[in-house]
Amino acid sequence: MPAHGFWRPDEIPPFKRNKKPRRTFVVTPDRVRREITGLSREIEALKDKNCSTKSFTYKSGDILAFFDDWDCESDSSDDSDFLPSYPYSQPPTYLLLASSSAPNALSNIPAAREWIRQTRTFPKVFPLPPALHKLCDAILTVPKDLLTPLLPPDDLPVSKLVKFKLPSIQPVSAQPSLSFDTTLAVEPVDTTAPIPPKPFVDGMMAAFGQALLDGNQSILDPFSQGKLLPLWVIKFWEELHRVRAIRNEWLEADKWLDSKMWTQGQTTFRSARIQLQRLPWNKPLVGSAATGLQTTLQLTRILSSEWLSDTLVDMMIECLASRVRHARADVAITDTNFSNAIQAAQHRSYHAKKHLALKDLSESLNGKRFLYAPLHLPTHSHFVAFQIDFTSKCFCYGDSLGLKQGVSVFTEKVQWWLESAFGQSFRDDGLTLPCAEQSEQGGSP
Repeated sequence: MPAHGFWRPDEIPPFKRNKKPRRTFVVTPDRVRREITGLSREIEALKDKNCSTKSFTYKSGDILAFFDDWDCESDSSDDSDFLPSYPYSQPPTYLLLASSSAPNALSNIPAAREWIRQTRTFPKVFPLPPALHKLCDAILTVPKDLLTPLLPPDDLPVSKLVKFKLPSIQPVSAQPSLSFDTTLAVEPVDTTAPIPPKPFVDGMMAAFGQALLDGNQSILDPFSQGKLLPLWVIKFWEELHRVRAIRNEWLEADKWLDSKMWTQGQTTFRSARIQLQRLPWNKPLVGSAATGLQTTLQLTRILSSEWLSDTLVDMMIECLASRVRHARADVAITDTNFSNAIQAAQHRSYHAKKHLALKDLSESLNGKRFLYAPLHLPTHSHFVAFQIDFTSKCFCYGDSLGLKQGVSVFTEKVQWWLESAFGQSFRDDGLTLPCAEQSEQGGSP
């Protein structure tokens, strides 16, 4: 091909009997050539476009599309000019990246040249090299116009989420085989079709990296023989499974709440049911104890027998502290950061240096008699309530399960801190703090 993108009639070279795949191009008004081989949507749009003339002037730039027909294999079908093929002047994944919905996808071509079809092994240690990570992200980017309509909006109330319809899971009698293909998939994807089971999707995602490096550009549809699907379908299925799992968590939370409607404290449970009519299912949690990384999904743990997370405990502690702050000036309540800082010490010399969290706490305790804090017991995946009495120079704890094991390690370390910050050891009164009993073997109350 000449540099300007097409041959003049008097420039056409003789046929050399060296057949090559047919290629498709568009030329912009400023005579810049761009290849669109295999991009079926763009080609179909050009085919349907109404043109004002059936002729054009050579080198004028008013060409919609043209084809490098010379030295190509012939095809008798009417659509032969639009058959997808691999460009021989670009890397093998050029069309794969060109069809990606990721911004600036073609900027990953250098990474494709470095990693794909270079007999390399996909790294098993994370994080991935930055260039490879961006390349994989670009290949797996799902077109937003396909995925968004199928997912519930993040601000949809929980009461409506539990009724939201998602694509079903295809029932299978045996695990489908994991099959990739080096051919580019160009057929449209039926986004409403049932999706494969999660173990199959997890297997495809685990195998994706090496399959990409081996030069594969599509997967074989596990439920339609011979049909190719784009690689991003793996991420598409994964996202649908993620949302299905979240919906199921809220469904279970709703069932748990329903089971408590006629028990002691039913007024509280009915109030919680009303809150679900307004609570968004997946919006960031806000407040002084929120990390910004957690969403309302965390709240399903409260409506279940699951273990509570540090984030939820800290949020409840902050809520309690805000109520007590004005009612009891002699009481201080702190979050899980206190017990975490205490347990970080491996020796009493740890407190020879000033640690910001503990230093600030010590200063804030002036004029306080009691300090209350949640204490996490790693060996039991359980929280207990811990109290320090600065007037009586003693401490104790309360446990909803009545456990006596696992606290001694903490009490030894809290003595190191008390000796360093207040100049003396305190009396250990053990399991004497009044505490509600936990009826279920599950998360801490």
